[in-house]
Amino acid sequence: MSTVPSSPLAEDGIDKRLAALRDEFPGWTIEGGDMPFAPFRAVREGALGSMVLGAGSCGGLRMLLDEVDAVDCGRAVLALRDALHVRGVTAKAQGLTLAAKTRAGILRTVHARRGVFSWASGTELGPIGDITGAADRMMPVLGLGATARESETAHARLGVLQECLKARKLETELTVASLHVTAPDSGLTEDIVCRTRPSDAGRLWFWTSEGTPIAEADHLTDTALHITAKLRATP
Repeated sequence: MSTVPSSPLAEDGIDKRLAALRDEFPGWTIEGGDMPFAPFRAVREGALGSMVLGAGSCGGLRMLLDEVDAVDCGRAVLALRDALHVRGVTAKAQGLTLAAKTRAGILRTVHARRGVFSWASGTELGPIGDITGAADRMMPVLGLGATARESETAHARLGVLQECLKARKLETELTVASLHVTAPDSGLTEDIVCRTRPSDAGRLWFWTSEGTPIAEADHLTDTALHITAKLRATP
């Protein structure tokens, strides 16, 4: 009596290993195939088309998936750093980790792994594809979230500063988050933000793109002179 041979995947327990990879990398379609040199394959659909990974073993495929995940998470950490910067938070990115200080000066870290941002405690912030959401959720934890009234006042002060800089023949562009300033003669640029300064009782200040405080938001002339001197040889 003949018997039907079982699947090689089942015999070697590879089907279970593939299922484990699907759980670990949920954004991918992972399967075994009949290609002699790369029988294990992972496919991910994206805006720019499909990404296909092939390997000779489950272990090899996992290594490739891990490398792609590290690249994706590294880029996301840099994007999150930039998103925090426009919110007035100075954060440092190193590899797959982002560090930022709370209003009280306590260092908090966020890690990116397997497509998810998480605090060092393990609490998830959300998927790495939602940079804005992750940054917004970090702000209250850091104790640096501005109230709606503070945001409106800060934006209004940037608008007044814009007029002061225009009078000094500087080119400006006011966005929701900052004031972009360009000196036509030198070509130098600067992004100015307006946010509270905890060490000054939470008063609004103008800050450079490097996170250096310039002056209180009411000191428009001092701020304009500082920016002009920085972007030009003479004010």
